[in-house]
Amino acid sequence: MSLLPLRPIPAHSSHLARSPAVTRAVDTLRQMYFTATSMLASGNFELQRVRYHQELLIKTGLPLLATLEEVAGAESIPTEWLHDAAGKFSALLLELLEAEKAVEGRCVPYLFVLTCISYL
Repeated sequence: MSLLPLRPIPAHSSHLARSPAVTRAVDTLRQMYFTATSMLASGNFELQRVRYHQELLIKTGLPLLATLEEVAGAESIPTEWLHDAAGKFSALLLELLEAEKAVEGRCVPYLFVLTCISYL
């Protein structure tokens, strides 16, 4: 697995701090990302844990990213950071889907190539 850490939002040039809500949202995203990637990196996971992280990403992570995109201008959140975070969450979700299939011993369609992942 080659998932890189989710970086913090770079400081902005304005002397004003970002709102506490944005800070909490970014902290939540970073913790969610770290926890899921750590679980995957351990190689020791159960179907229930994989599905928990999938659901958390879909129901909490993606809406948080969408909200951050909505307030990006007012909060000086760089577009590059948002694109990077969205790409990393997409890659993480794909890894979680592949892990789910691996735990179930099923084949995973991935970029028009069918690869079988099984644990022996």
